[in-house]
Amino acid sequence: MKNVALFIFLSLVVLNNTLKAQNFQKAYGYSEDQQELYDLILDQNNNSFTCGVYRNVFLFPERNFFGTVNKIDTDGNLLWNKAYLPTDAVSLDGFFLYSIIQDSQNYIYAIGVYLGGPNRDGYYLLKINDQGEVIWAKFLNEEIQLLSDLLYANNAIYAVLQDRIVKFSLDGEVLEAVKINLGFDILLRKGLALSNGNIVVTGESLLNNNHNAPVITFDQNLSPVSSYTYYRDTQNAIYGTSLAEAADSYLIIGLSDSSVLSIDQNTGEILWVKSFITKETPSSSDSLNFVEQIVATSNLNNNFFVAINGSYFDQNTNQLYIALTEIDSQGNVSDIKAIKKVPFNSIDTYLSVSTLALNNTGSYYLSGRLVAVQNGTSHHLNYYHKGTIDELGCGEETINFEIADTKSSLLKDIFPANLIIPTTQAVSSKQFNVLDILTDYDNKYCIDPILSVEDLETSVEIYPNPTQNILNIVSQQSIVEVKIFDVLGKDVGNLNISNNQIDVSQLNQGLYFLNIKFDNNKLNISKFIKQ
Repeated sequence: MKNVALFIFLSLVVLNNTLKAQNFQKAYGYSEDQQELYDLILDQNNNSFTCGVYRNVFLFPERNFFGTVNKIDTDGNLLWNKAYLPTDAVSLDGFFLYSIIQDSQNYIYAIGVYLGGPNRDGYYLLKINDQGEVIWAKFLNEEIQLLSDLLYANNAIYAVLQDRIVKFSLDGEVLEAVKINLGFDILLRKGLALSNGNIVVTGESLLNNNHNAPVITFDQNLSPVSSYTYYRDTQNAIYGTSLAEAADSYLIIGLSDSSVLSIDQNTGEILWVKSFITKETPSSSDSLNFVEQIVATSNLNNNFFVAINGSYFDQNTNQLYIALTEIDSQGNVSDIKAIKKVPFNSIDTYLSVSTLALNNTGSYYLSGRLVAVQNGTSHHLNYYHKGTIDELGCGEETINFEIADTKSSLLKDIFPANLIIPTTQAVSSKQFNVLDILTDYDNKYCIDPILSVEDLETSVEIYPNPTQNILNIVSQQSIVEVKIFDVLGKDVGNLNISNNQIDVSQLNQGLYFLNIKFDNNKLNISKFIKQ
C-alpha cells in the first residue's frame, strides 16, 4: 500500500529540473488603477501584442484614459507595456485602442477611439515598431466614433469604423473610403479579409424597426460586390459579433444572442444556425451570452474554435466567465469548456474575453479583463490566457449546454444598395507621448507543467480516462511511487494505491496530473480527468 499525496509544482522542478511552463493564465497591470485588453495578435515567433486601455488615476500626472499596447513572449513574460496619448490631450480625455494588426514587415498598427470633446473626438491610427515606439499617428476627426477594427490585406490597412471603411497605405495615406449612410443606425463591429482579397464586415443595423446583423462584402478597392445582406431574428434583436471564412465559399458568423450562423458567401443563403440555450432555475441562471470570436483551426477552414462570454448568477454568486468550443463547417458542436478560475477568493468575479487567436501548433490565446473584489479591494487587471485547443487544461472545466437548431427563426433580407456610397476621409498627422506603465501585479496563477522528452518514460497507460472512481495504471516498468496534484499544486488529500489501481472517487471534478516514478528513476506525468 502506497500513499498518494500532494506533489507540489515547485518540487517537481527541483527533483528533476524537467518542468517548463506550457499553458497558463495570467493577470497583470498597475493594481491601483484599472486596465483592460481589447485585442491580441501573434507574430511569427508566437509572441503576443495586445492593445487596450489604461485608466490612470495614481501613476501619471495626467488623469486620462490611455490607449495601451504591450508585448508578451511565448512563456507569458511581459516584455513591455506602453501607454499612448496625443501630446495635445487635456485632462480627462480618453483614448481606447480597440484593434491591433501586424504587416508583413512586422510593423504594428493599432486603432482606437478618442473622446476629447467637440472638434477633438474621432479615431487615431498608430503605426509602431516592435519596441512600442510610434512611427506615425493619423487622426480622423469624426463626430460619430464607437468601436473600430483593423485588417491587413492586399498590402494595405483597412479600418472598419462605425459607419464606414477606410483603406490606408502602409504610410498612412487614405486610398479609398466607403460609407454606409445610416447615421447612428449602423454600427460596424468586425471585418474579415477573405482569401480572394475581398473584405466582409458585420455589426448592427436598424432596419425595418429591428436591430439586425448586416453582412456586406467589398472588393479590395471597397466597391460592394453581389453579397450584401442582413439577417433578422423573428423573436429577438441581434447583431453580428465575429466572422470566419469556411471552405466551399461559406461564412461563419457569430451573433449577439449566443448563436453561430453559416451562410453561402455568394448568395447569402442561410445554411444553418446553432444556438446555446440558457439554463435557468428559480434561483439561478447560467447562460452563454454572445459569441466574441470565431477562428479557423487550420488552413482547410473546416473546423473553428469559438470563444463565448458567459455568465452565472445565483443567490450568492455573480460571475462572468469564458466558454470555448469547436464547431465544424456543418454546425456540429464539440464539448464546451469553461474558464472560471481567478487568482482571488471572490464571490463576484468578472472574467471576460475580448479576442481569441490561434497558432499553428494547436495553442490558443485569449485576452480581456479580470475584475474581482478581495477583502474590500477591487482589482481591474489585464487578463491573458494560453491553452490547448483539443485538451482540457489550465483552469478549465467541462460544462453542458443545450444546443438548438434555430434556423427557422432567422430571416435574410437584402441590404439597400443605395445606402452604400463612396466617400472621402480627411486625416491629419499628430504627435504622441509614449509612457511605460508600471506593472506591480504580474501573476501567472495557473500553469500546466510538462516534462522534457528525454526524461519521460512513455510506456504508460491509464484508464478509464475520464474516470469517476478507479484509475488503472499499466506499465512495463516497476512503479516506485505515484503522486497526484491539481493544476495549482493544491493538496488533493491522501489517496491509496493497490495493485496499480487508485481510488479517486473522493476527488472533485476537474483536471489532475498523475506523477509516476519508476525503479530506473524515470518519471512520467499523465493527465486525467475526474468526472
